Amino acid sequence: MNNIDFSVIIPHFNSFNLLGKLIESIPNRREIEVIVVDDNSDNSDIKVFKKNYKRRENIKWLKNLYPKGAGGARNTGIENSKGKWILFADSDDFFLKGSFKIFEKYKNEEVDIIFFNCKSIFLDSQKEADRHIYYRKLVLDYLANSNKKNEKKLRYEFVVPWAKMISKQFINKYNLRFSNILVANDRMFSVQSGFYATSILASNEIVYCVTRTHGSLTTLQAQKFFEIRVNEILKINKFLIEKNEYSFRPYFIGFLFTSKNYGLKYSILLLKKIKKEKGKIFPNDFFKNFINGFYLKKIKEKVRERKYMDYRDRRNQ
Repeated sequence: MNNIDFSVIIPHFNSFNLLGKLIESIPNRREIEVIVVDDNSDNSDIKVFKKNYKRRENIKWLKNLYPKGAGGARNTGIENSKGKWILFADSDDFFLKGSFKIFEKYKNEEVDIIFFNCKSIFLDSQKEADRHIYYRKLVLDYLANSNKKNEKKLRYEFVVPWAKMISKQFINKYNLRFSNILVANDRMFSVQSGFYATSILASNEIVYCVTRTHGSLTTLQAQKFFEIRVNEILKINKFLIEKNEYSFRPYFIGFLFTSKNYGLKYSILLLKKIKKEKGKIFPNDFFKNFINGFYLKKIKEKVRERKYMDYRDRRNQ
């Protein structure tokens, strides 16, 4: 009989100090399975690191035969997990004290996804960062008023895998997997799981801390990563159109704003591509809020967010 309640899946590549903090934040109990999927880190470093945790019987160490990136590593973890619930964590983040007591309260819920609150900090100063703000807002808005709009926004716009309990049975039923791409590999998984979930819950309890570093927003602005992200979001756009969720399509003004870095001709071609795929340029309430400058700030935040997500995705390769 399987007595594992939670499988914590961690994609990892050469970040052993931070991985150690994450593992220490997970209780050493048999009903909690920790799956570390290494994406071809240095072998000597792995051996030294594993020795420090040889007494922990709840850790399963896996290694990809060839580099697959964070998305492929998570897929390896899913396929080797035994828990009733799947929890995803990035190797440079950590769970907050008492998080698993909170998870325990929900382990018998008959739902597909449970969304939780989260926080974020800068690694160097330990001061609060802004990586969590939008996801916290989605949870709080839904808890304040669980109308259709707020529920759909939570389902489709909470596009990161962490701070969620996801039913393993649900994942298997719909064969949900992460995209095998360098960046934005968690977006389609998050949107598809949000769409297919029969029932969801949300909790205001903070269970997870995302970390970031100062200065990382200027990293990885290469056109290659930008195009991968655009193409993935266009696939999500197509998926939501096919599922008649037209109003909740992602918008592309942030991408067009960033594309100016690659020249006017590139921006025009991108605009044509977006329009051909029936992409939405502006948020639904863009013009209503534009006059007070709200969306100029929001566009800049989206651009910064995408740059940082690229940085984190590549750091986990």
